[in-house]
Amino acid sequence: MAIVRIITDSSCELPEDLARSLDITVVPWHVRVGPEMRIDGHALRTAAFHKELLGKKLTPSAIPPDVHQYGEAFERLAATTDQIIAITPAARLARCYESAQQARRVLLGRCEAHVLDATFIGRPVGILVQQAALLALQGVAGTEIVRQVSGLIPHTYLALYTDSLATMSARGLVDDRDDEVRGTANYRPLLLVEDGQVTPLQRSRKRGAPSERILEFVSEFRNLRQLYYLHNGHSALMAELRVAIAESRSDQVYEEHIFGPVFASLVGLRAFGVAALEA
Repeated sequence: MAIVRIITDSSCELPEDLARSLDITVVPWHVRVGPEMRIDGHALRTAAFHKELLGKKLTPSAIPPDVHQYGEAFERLAATTDQIIAITPAARLARCYESAQQARRVLLGRCEAHVLDATFIGRPVGILVQQAALLALQGVAGTEIVRQVSGLIPHTYLALYTDSLATMSARGLVDDRDDEVRGTANYRPLLLVEDGQVTPLQRSRKRGAPSERILEFVSEFRNLRQLYYLHNGHSALMAELRVAIAESRSDQVYEEHIFGPVFASLVGLRAFGVAALEA
């Protein structure tokens, strides 16, 4: 039996070298910046790209891969394997899941193909895709990979902070008239993404600086396998966190990650996120 092949899309923000080393097929989104259309990729997950958008006061809009793009990816991989898994962002946040489901039907009878809704968008999806690819390289069967990765979803987290709800409100992700979501001029709640929905994190005890509430959120986990701080490369909040982490959580390994335009198109250019996988 051939090794299981993994398909995902560029919104999962996997580093190019990691996707290549794990033999992951990445189907790109397209991103509109003003009048210009660009193909999503590593070059759009940089501080320079965000500086351009912030300077021009532009919010990108993103177009997900369609059935044709997924179909081409499935057909290419079907020539090399009899098992394929496509892992997509939350169906509530993007149309990738539906497109991949339609595309896989052309393989019926020729190849076993699964489509898994990761229930997140952005770097948390990349975490799950990476785990699936590692299992595939170990020779684990497709159905077992789907089972194990599905089991990781409840242990994967995405929390957001933003001083403006405008983009999320315009995308229908939050109701900026909701007092719990909006907070006050001096206090913005952390927002938790679960199953494609955005809700305020109710259990936060700290009413001070956002960096304190973010560290409180992280400290509630005893053991994190992966932890990412997601920002635009120009975040004063990340600068504050570096100092706070050095003082109080120097034991916790983390990576900084500049998010891409698909993520920004949903949550805003100035959002700040925490993505984590619990051990």
